[in-house]
Order: sequence, then C-alpha cells, then structure tokens
Amino acid sequence: MRDLSAKVFLAFSRVAPHPVHGFLNWLATERQIGPSPRVLDVGTGPGRLYPMFKDLGWTVVGMEPDPEYYPAASDAALTAGMPPARRGGFHEITETDTYGIVTAINDPVSHLLTQEARLDAFSRVLRALMRGGAFVFDVPNFKWILTHYRVPVPRVAALEGGTAELMRHHEIDPDAGLFTTHEVATIYQEEGATHYSKRIPYAMASESDLTEALRSAGFVNLRTFNGYDSRQSEAITGSRIVMCAQRP
Repeated sequence: MRDLSAKVFLAFSRVAPHPVHGFLNWLATERQIGPSPRVLDVGTGPGRLYPMFKDLGWTVVGMEPDPEYYPAASDAALTAGMPPARRGGFHEITETDTYGIVTAINDPVSHLLTQEARLDAFSRVLRALMRGGAFVFDVPNFKWILTHYRVPVPRVAALEGGTAELMRHHEIDPDAGLFTTHEVATIYQEEGATHYSKRIPYAMASESDLTEALRSAGFVNLRTFNGYDSRQSEAITGSRIVMCAQRP
C-alpha cells in the first residue's frame, strides 16, 4: 500500500490541530511577529498541519526527512496551495533571516539524539529566523513518562477502506538516554491484512538540556508550557513540554 507509514501515522496521531492553531495565532500576536508570517515547519510528517496553516492564512514550507512520510507531505502541500515540501530536517536548514516562525510539532526535536545535534539544529533555526522571530516545539516529558509508565495496549482506528490495529513496545536505555518505540501495525481491508513495522528512537532530553542548547545557540525569552492550550509560561508538570524561544 502506498504511503502505508503515513496512513498509520495519521490514523493514530495524537496532536489535535485546533489547540496548535490557537497557540500559534496567539504567539504571533504576543511576539508582534505580524499577521501573515512565513513559517518553516520542520518534521512536518505526512503534512497533517497544512490545512491549519492555510486556515491561519500563513505560508508554510514543510521539511520532512522520513522518506516514508515525504510523499504524503508533498501531496498535502500541493493540496493546500503551499510551496513544495522539502526533503530533510533540522540539519538541512540553510536559510538566513527568512522566517517569522519555525515550528517542530509532535516530537521532531526528540529525534535529535545528542546535545551536539540539538545545538547544531537550534543554531540553524536561529539563523533561519528573522530578528524577533519565534521557535516553537514540543517533546515528551520523559521524567513524567517514566515515573507514570504503563505498558502500551493495542489501539484500533479507522483507516480508508478498513481498520488499523497498532501495537507499540518500548526499549528504554537510561545510560544512552534513549527511549525507542517499536511499532507494529496491521491494516485490515477487503483484500486482506497488511503488516507494517517502524522503529522510532527518542532522546530523553530534559527541560534543562533543551534550555541549555537553546541559550547556547543564542535564543532569548525562553518559555515553557504544559500544552498548546496554555497561554502563560509555567512549570512543567505533565507528560508534554512545549517550548518557545525567540531570536533577539
């Protein structure tokens, strides 16, 4: 099945676009970025947020390094009337003074597996932003997740022409600071069952690790939020960390 990985991702995606929409709209006003900023969305996945950016009236350039997600992202950009999606991720950002906002929604920063990789990525983001521009991203809060850990259970979701069952198991390596998700999906359609698997490594970076890398790259006005419904910077108490930083 074409774009099987993308179809499974979209069926089980946990990020609802409406809170992100409201947060970004608020942020653009709060940081005085302007009504129609040009946006770089790094790790755009299968392009699930293109309709949201279109609804905001913003122009977004999506970047996606995963070859299994990129075709769907390319199609989504075309459908939304946006510039073509680009292959690549943080380390392929080469622009200077180009974007009002850079986003990395639903964990792209977590796939930067070392502090050196994060510093390089954040430095590239800083250069790509215009002065006063904002960088917004979210990651799992692994301190909370490991404290409240539960063994994953199978999940079922509707998929075009059938249903999908997703099972995850986790490999946790505290010494290496890695939390690896192994996904196995079974797609049931009239013609039969199709199986799919994917290995997804995450860096168990702490809030202090992320803060250090952002400040070392040159960002200022760092703020943390427990989710996209928040509007006040706050201490992190739950399973997610949303961070926002600004180019001076």
